[in-house]
Amino acid sequence: MSDDGSGESNSLMQRRLRSVLALDAAATALTFRGAAFPWSFYSDAIATLESSLAGHPRAGRIGIVLRNRPGPLAALIATVGTGREVVTLSPHLGEAGLAEDIVDLAPDAIVAEAEDWDRVAILAAAERAGAVALSRLPFRPGSSRLGSRYR
Repeated sequence: MSDDGSGESNSLMQRRLRSVLALDAAATALTFRGAAFPWSFYSDAIATLESSLAGHPRAGRIGIVLRNRPGPLAALIATVGTGREVVTLSPHLGEAGLAEDIVDLAPDAIVAEAEDWDRVAILAAAERAGAVALSRLPFRPGSSRLGSRYR
């Protein structure tokens, strides 16, 4: 999502973020549980979010179920990197509390881990809110939800 619809980043934050990600794409940006994640992981997340929401041009508010893991961090960076608004969603509220937050905050799309989408109340809340449901960014084979409402 760009400021002028050209597909190019126009905000200072977007430009700075993309320039940092491009410095050394192969360099390790994060190590988590013994796995190294290069800066390109986050660039890929930006591209994945853009392409995943291409059919939803009005999806400007992205809910992220925040966890201390590479996937939610990638979702946060991708949301900021695409000029969208971050809507924080806490998994620590429990299933009912998280579902209530999703309905009340009504993000346009939600990025969550598979364990969150496996909870019926969370998936139902996303549907009630009319949100596009996305799994971790960048996607790995089998990680995205497919269906008429979900991609």
